[in-house]
Amino acid sequence: MHDVIVMKKAAVSDEDSIAYLFEGLYARVARRMRCEPSYVCQVALGARRSKRIERALERELKRVARPELKHPRRRVVHFSGFAV
Repeated sequence: MHDVIVMKKAAVSDEDSIAYLFEGLYARVARRMRCEPSYVCQVALGARRSKRIERALERELKRVARPELKHPRRRVVHFSGFAV
């Protein structure tokens, strides 16, 4: 009754997947610095120079690399002897 749509997973290189992960980071930095994400990307790749953008990128990388962000504290609820 329900049609099932199957999509093939596109082959993605490691470089493409890394670039995709950084798009969000570049977008956040660009929003804070009031510039285009493509400019932030160019600075990150070394094609352009901007100390202001470089500092913002360093701050954002440190922020996302903090251990407490990787493993946020989970609230443990005990129910009948089992931790949930």
